[in-house]
Amino acid sequence: MGPQMGTEPHGICGVSPGPTARPPAALTTVRQDDVPIRSSAYAATVLSTVGGMDIRPVRPHEHDALGELTVAAYAAIDPAVVDGDGYAGELRDVAGRVADAEVLVAVDDAGTVLGGVTYVPGPDSAWAEFSEPDGAGIRMLAVAPGARGRGVGEALSRACVDRARAAGRGQILLHSTDRMAAAHRLYQRLGFARDGSLDWEPVPGFWLRGFRLRLD
Repeated sequence: MGPQMGTEPHGICGVSPGPTARPPAALTTVRQDDVPIRSSAYAATVLSTVGGMDIRPVRPHEHDALGELTVAAYAAIDPAVVDGDGYAGELRDVAGRVADAEVLVAVDDAGTVLGGVTYVPGPDSAWAEFSEPDGAGIRMLAVAPGARGRGVGEALSRACVDRARAAGRGQILLHSTDRMAAAHRLYQRLGFARDGSLDWEPVPGFWLRGFRLRLD
C-alpha cells in the first residue's frame, strides 16, 4: 500500500485546503449524535450548510465522482505518488472507506460534488493512522479544482471536528507533507498544532508531518 495521504485541492494525508480569500461564513450545524452512521437516515442528513454548500455523508451514486475527484486532486500535487504502488485505486475506493469510516462531501445547490473528506472515528478503524484511544482522524481531503477558494476544505474539516466533538473524542490527528505550507496555515487557524512525535516516513525520503487538535 502506498503512502497514506489526503488533500484539499492539494493537501496530503489529512486536511489541506489553502486559505480562503474571505472569512468563512457562519456554519449552521445539525447535531446527529443519535443517528447510526450507516443508516439511511444518516445518509440523508445535512450536517451543516456554509457558503451555499451542504456538508453531508456521501451517497452511493456519488462514490465514483468523489473517487475521481480525489485522484485528480492528488495528481495535481505529485503524479508520481498517484501512479506508484496502486495508490490511485485506493483513492478511488470511496465505497471501501465508507465501510470503516465516514466519508463526507460538500455539494452545491445542483448536487454537484465539490469535495470530500474521510473522517476516521477512532483507532480501531482500518483507516486510522494513530493509536490514541481517544483520537479521531482526518484523511483524504480533496477539493475539485473549480471549487478552490470557496472554503470547501475548511467546511469539510470543521464538519470532522464537529463529528469528533459530538462523539466525545479527546483529540483529532492528521498528517501533511512539507510542501503544504498553505494547508499548515489552515490547520493552525482551526487550532491544530504541529506535533513532531506524530511524524513518520512511509517510504524512504517521504515524510508525513503530524498535527494534533486537542478537544478537551
